Amino acid sequence: MGCVFCATGRLGLARNLTAGEIVDQVNIVNQDIRTSGHQADKTKSFPDNLITCYPDAPNRISNVVFMGMGEPLANYDAVLDAVRILNNSAGRHIGIRHLTMSTCGLVEGIERLADEGIQPRLAISLNAPTDAIRQKLMPITKKYPLNRLFAAIERYQRTTRNRVTFEYCLIKGVNDTVLHAQMLVKRLRGVMCNVNLIEYNPHKGCDLKPSGSQAIKRFAGVLKDSGIETTIRLKMGQTINAACGQLGARLK
Repeated sequence: MGCVFCATGRLGLARNLTAGEIVDQVNIVNQDIRTSGHQADKTKSFPDNLITCYPDAPNRISNVVFMGMGEPLANYDAVLDAVRILNNSAGRHIGIRHLTMSTCGLVEGIERLADEGIQPRLAISLNAPTDAIRQKLMPITKKYPLNRLFAAIERYQRTTRNRVTFEYCLIKGVNDTVLHAQMLVKRLRGVMCNVNLIEYNPHKGCDLKPSGSQAIKRFAGVLKDSGIETTIRLKMGQTINAACGQLGARLK
């Protein structure tokens, strides 16, 4: 989708995965966990991968996030089929509240998801409180301005009554000031949501800078003081170019 802070997006589109290929990623990791005897640390997340593991029992994946290398709502039918298989008792039997679809904000997909008989969690990569800032970071904003996006979110919540997670990548001097946080509070007023703050992970070919821990804490404080549930994502994998937005950073 061409987000400027994401090296992964530079890989471009090769093709869509089938539902079977998506489910097989879960199967393969699950098999690896069983054979290695590994159990993931529940306090840690593994961003920018299709699969995030929070085993609540030995040798079992119990949480899956569709995100990272691909836009789930651009491959809607295959992803929903995969959700159904992973949720089904004859499949992986993962609870529907432990399956999350993360999107940059494809409005038609959000509206379509509202009418499905199965309701995975919905996360939206927001990253800015205004169209002017978001458009510089995320080209999709040109097609779907924030008012259009939030109208779809309102319809989704009116139909499903489900809370939405907003993912917000903090970039120094771009979207991370107290004023930006106050503008975000205004934008999110009336929306059932929580906010997941992610520090930008630098990569070659992009001049953006991470916000730093103090700026992130200030930003989070404004949101929390306004009554918005806010978390700061644990950073992992940066030293091997495997953190959020870094996959593909070394590819030419």
